[in-house]
Amino acid sequence: MDKPKNNTITIKINGDSRPYKEDNKRQETVRVPETKEMVTPAQPEQAAALEAGEESFEWILPEFEPAETPKEYIIKEATESASIYPKAVKPSKSSKPAFQFNTLNLKPIIVPVIFAILIGVTLGAGMLKLLISGDGVEEAITPTNAVTPADREKPVSAGKTAAATLQPITTFAVQEGIYTNKDSATSVKEELVSKGIPAAVFDKDGQAMMLVGVAASIEDAKEVGAALKAKGIEIYAKEVAFPEKDAGKLAEQDAAFLKKVPALYEGLSNAAAANITGGSTGEAAKNAQSELQKIDESKLKNGAIKSMYGELTGAATLLAGTLDEAGSIKAQQHLLDFLALYQSF
Repeated sequence: MDKPKNNTITIKINGDSRPYKEDNKRQETVRVPETKEMVTPAQPEQAAALEAGEESFEWILPEFEPAETPKEYIIKEATESASIYPKAVKPSKSSKPAFQFNTLNLKPIIVPVIFAILIGVTLGAGMLKLLISGDGVEEAITPTNAVTPADREKPVSAGKTAAATLQPITTFAVQEGIYTNKDSATSVKEELVSKGIPAAVFDKDGQAMMLVGVAASIEDAKEVGAALKAKGIEIYAKEVAFPEKDAGKLAEQDAAFLKKVPALYEGLSNAAAANITGGSTGEAAKNAQSELQKIDESKLKNGAIKSMYGELTGAATLLAGTLDEAGSIKAQQHLLDFLALYQSF
């Protein structure tokens, strides 16, 4: 067998050669004793390969580094997949949690507030509507000689009712003219009144009849017409009749007043004509005024009947005193307006 050769051992740590040094500062060659292996007949080729191989080798030792501190993980389970999140580091300083508005449950508060607002708005609108309807009512202005259906058909709120009838009235009047329609007659009426001439429009077989004065007889009507003719109008004295008419169900006070109307009008028309013709007016006017004062106006229920009462009372008050020409015109106007109301009832 051959003598063993000197072999050198080289140590590499992470790829860097590190020479081995002894403490006495000298290098020694590390000798590795030869080992003999028993070659079995089954391994002739392996033994030959080992003898032919290199007799030197290197030891490579890994460089040891301090192990990293292991991280902790929190595994959160999800419905479909699991996610791994690093464990959150708790703050070193203790602090109070910040107020979060969205963490409050506002539903129990919001619902009552909304209902309260809706109720308040509804009540406020209702009160405002009542105030507006109460304060904003405008008083309708109707002609004194017109009877509205509401006045005639006004229901009796209290007291007993009775069947009433408008008694027939026959009078003598001064006619200014007849017009084909009421609008034309109304326009002429306004012109006459502006000139100081009493006037009222009546229905006459579908046409509009303009009367400008009343009297108790045809002779008195002609004298009244002559006085008015001096104001520049054409006149025609005639008899005018207002037939009996069913007035329907009325309160007892209203029905009683209608029964007295023909006599009251006759006395006042005599006084009005006498004032123009130069006759005595005092006695007839005072008698009519006395009868009217016996009627309690506050007990009259029907609006149209109240208007009739007012026109007769106005004429009686004027004719019972000392009248000038203007007073006579006003008394005639009251009587004409009364007749217009009586016809339209």
